[in-house]
Amino acid sequence: MDAKTVEKEVRASFDGLMAAINAKDAAAWADFYSKGGFVSAAAGTDRFSARKAWVEAVQGFFASRKRQLVTPGEVRITELSPGVALLTSEEKTEFTLMDGGAFKGTHLFTMIWKREAGGWKIVHSHESWADA
Repeated sequence: MDAKTVEKEVRASFDGLMAAINAKDAAAWADFYSKGGFVSAAAGTDRFSARKAWVEAVQGFFASRKRQLVTPGEVRITELSPGVALLTSEEKTEFTLMDGGAFKGTHLFTMIWKREAGGWKIVHSHESWADA
């Protein structure tokens, strides 16, 4: 598979992930994470070595938010080896919490995507936040 095809396919999967995030659809979001090859996830200072714990944490994040909007800016995709790609991105993010609190800032992703039978899946992700 050539690099342009990898970039196109991973970007399509990433766009689907963003749609699930904006819909606060934790089940659809979780489908983008590998079920068999999950390595880890990190969000800020929290680290998850089990997919189940990561999915449960994100379900809690989504449930605490009344509204969220993540708008991708720069997205870079690099094929690391056949069937493995690195994605880095920067998104503008806004969300309103159920308790009325709000956040507006920059969200950063570093993800390793692996081509599996069901398409491109995330095996590792790291995300950080920067206040606006």
